[in-house]
Amino acid sequence: MRQAFRLSLCLLVMLFVAAASTYAQTAADCANLMKFGVYDKFRTFTTESHYQQVREFFENNTFSSRQQAEQKAGELGLEIEGVLGLSFGGSTSSNNYEEWRQKLIKSSYVEARSAGLSDTNVQTISGKITSLVEKCLTQRGVHAYVIPSADNQNFILTVDFLPMSSTATLAKGNISMKPSSVAASCAPTDLFAPHDIDIGPQGRSFSCKRLPSETVTVVVNTDQGSPTFTYDAFVIPDIVARFSADPSTIKTGNTATLTWEIKNALSATLLEFGNVLLTGTKNVAPKQTTEYKMNVVGLDGKTVTVPATVTVIQPPPHLVGARVFFHTTNDNKDHDTNVVVNVICDSGTVASVSSNFGGEFQDNRDNGPFGMTVLAEQPVNRINGICRAELTEQPNGNDEWHFNWWVELTFSSGPPIRSQTGGGNVDSDRPHAVINF
Repeated sequence: MRQAFRLSLCLLVMLFVAAASTYAQTAADCANLMKFGVYDKFRTFTTESHYQQVREFFENNTFSSRQQAEQKAGELGLEIEGVLGLSFGGSTSSNNYEEWRQKLIKSSYVEARSAGLSDTNVQTISGKITSLVEKCLTQRGVHAYVIPSADNQNFILTVDFLPMSSTATLAKGNISMKPSSVAASCAPTDLFAPHDIDIGPQGRSFSCKRLPSETVTVVVNTDQGSPTFTYDAFVIPDIVARFSADPSTIKTGNTATLTWEIKNALSATLLEFGNVLLTGTKNVAPKQTTEYKMNVVGLDGKTVTVPATVTVIQPPPHLVGARVFFHTTNDNKDHDTNVVVNVICDSGTVASVSSNFGGEFQDNRDNGPFGMTVLAEQPVNRINGICRAELTEQPNGNDEWHFNWWVELTFSSGPPIRSQTGGGNVDSDRPHAVINF
């Protein structure tokens, strides 16, 4: 079944008597190239439509072998190797060309892609066929074709005649169109006059309108040629959206790249970032696992949402705060006695404080907590059994101080960790005390 607006740019058969062009383009070549009925002047074709145009080339040129297809493509300047290399259900163009050709012309764009078809190759062939059709329109004879608008409803029907001799400067005949409701929409209104009309080099053009779901049949019957073609209903192609993150899993603080390629769409919006081109990339550095969403508006105006997730591996909770507590049992600490407390792990000192803590500590009193400066973000899983707290008394004179003490560590998540409670009996001769976690 032939798809929407028939792919290739130009339409239907005309009457040719000249051969002529940059390539070895015969009247028969032009007749085959122009059996599509549509000249895509405003680039309304999707990649699916470009594929149909390429497929029509193989349907309308009944080559008996791959070699003949390659020879004709070479004469016309078409690069069809990417299509000839496809395999459909075990059929190849080399082993059984006709069987392969039949499967090709019945295959959908999706089926051809799964067989290895390249979008770039299809668009390249389609573009060259378009150029050939443009050359065909300069040859002598009757030409008839439609030019669709971007909405695939309004279109221009054009019929012209390039005289084949000085004695036949006009073509006389009539034009008919089905369905009649579409014919009634055309202007000027003399398209379907009961009498013949004259068609010359300037041609006759008519503005018409159809529903995208309607197939239009045009018959031109003149004394110089009678092209007939069908302007197929427009089948809105599905959105093709590729949206991914690379890498899809990162550590906190690292970057991932979002990449997207969207086809058959009017617009795309990357949520939280705004409108984007249909092809692009964006670097992101989420702090936690995030699902990014792309809203895509299809050619039918409907919106679909395509997700891409970046998974963030969170590091274990790490040290963000530390405090030291004291309880003097007897022999108070003098006001001019300085105390240094360090938390030491395998990586070195991770928290520290050096202070007289505001002066004298009285007997049998709690003192603190006193904040410590965090020097390294030690992971919580490397605290117990690895870290220790060391205290050094720096008295001014011979101060002796008896006390209990402990250190509490706070992490980015989870409950704090408290060290063992240690006793101390330190003075200038015995300045150190150590407790473990």
